[in-house]
Amino acid sequence: MPLRPKTLSPSDIHPAHPVGVFLSYYRALADERGFLLRERFDPSRVSGVLGWLLVFENVYDGQTESYLCTLCGASAGDLFGYDYIGNLLGEVMPRQAAEWRIEEFRNVTETARPSLTRASLPNAERDFITLIRGVFPVSKSATHVDEIMLVAAPEEIRVSFYGGTHGH
Repeated sequence: MPLRPKTLSPSDIHPAHPVGVFLSYYRALADERGFLLRERFDPSRVSGVLGWLLVFENVYDGQTESYLCTLCGASAGDLFGYDYIGNLLGEVMPRQAAEWRIEEFRNVTETARPSLTRASLPNAERDFITLIRGVFPVSKSATHVDEIMLVAAPEEIRVSFYGGTHGH
């Protein structure tokens, strides 16, 4: 059974973990409101993280906010055992894990502040795997958070800014 994600501070995350690398990049580019402008995002600057990156578009149907996955890095897809592209957040995971993650995404959207957590994989066959996760607010419109970038990788993974992945 998945465990509730535990909030981390930046100092809890190894700087060479994919979340640590992306957090450094994010902090360098986030504007005064706290979010990253999509137009400033240059994937080549964090190529070592791209395999662990998922991008979700904030979609609003007039009643509720949902998050549609528009990009799922190959390493993340392998880890989760599923390519989330085209699915709404929570559609292919246990209900409790989905509720926690939707709540987290909504909080990041409202506060324009990243969320850093340690969690088990939301998959009954793989929930023994501990992940470090970073949920980052992004704005395509430059007025509000309308996209979320999620970086999630096993705790022991290390990458460089410009590519390469290895366990530690």
